[in-house]
Amino acid sequence: MNPALQIRIIQFVLIASALSLIPLIRMQSQPTHSVSATLQLIIVLVAASSAESGFIVQRSLLRARGRSNASTPLTRWRAGQIIRLATAFSVILYALVLRILGGSSKLVGLLYVSGLVLLLILRPVAVPTGTESQCSVG
Repeated sequence: MNPALQIRIIQFVLIASALSLIPLIRMQSQPTHSVSATLQLIIVLVAASSAESGFIVQRSLLRARGRSNASTPLTRWRAGQIIRLATAFSVILYALVLRILGGSSKLVGLLYVSGLVLLLILRPVAVPTGTESQCSVG
């Protein structure tokens, strides 16, 4: 199977999973306690750094030279793409955590929409053709 198609299938599954979380995120039950603004800010910052780390790890994997026979440009490309999608999905999970803790609906919505937009706009970068110098960074 085409490696880019494999990544697109994973992306579709994560988008479907994100959409299936909408009822949980929209539930209007009263939280048992209030969450401090500091904790909400920490969760937002951790979510943002998680999303950014996906791009950083992907770039570092694409630039890395294979140190073993198991590491090829294609396996590093695939790992980088999956990590980037997983960290985008983690932003949605942070929104769910914030919602469960009783955080601000605006912050929950912001995190959820940000994660969903990341999942929708991320496209696989060029699949490496086999040599280290041909791995493009996207």
